[in-house]
Amino acid sequence: MDHPRPASASFLTQMGPFPNRRPEEGGPKVKHLVLFQMANDKPIQVEQFFKVHFPRVLNALPGVESYHSGAYSSFEGFNKGYNWAAEVVFKDQYSRDFYVAHEEHEKLVQLLEPLLESGFDSIVAFDMLI
Repeated sequence: MDHPRPASASFLTQMGPFPNRRPEEGGPKVKHLVLFQMANDKPIQVEQFFKVHFPRVLNALPGVESYHSGAYSSFEGFNKGYNWAAEVVFKDQYSRDFYVAHEEHEKLVQLLEPLLESGFDSIVAFDMLI
């Protein structure tokens, strides 16, 4: 399973250097957490994104062990405007890299962007090794 070549992947230019790991250099598991400030005036499209498009892509790509997504639901109010979250566990770093560069992920990002409150400034992504 070689890395796909990112198509136009304009969002990759906002990241650090792509690591170009090989499958045998998979590394430890990765928990990928993303917080979103989704537009409040598009509730049906937002729900469809997380319930239909997000699972479709994750179920189609190798190395995804589990995923969850959901709307903010606490009374605490410490969400700072982030009203949706997603979590993906990848079997290794290679699988995370594969996902990030894959054209299906790029298509997912393109579907996501118009649903965000302020474009890509409405996202916080955090990966940790587990």
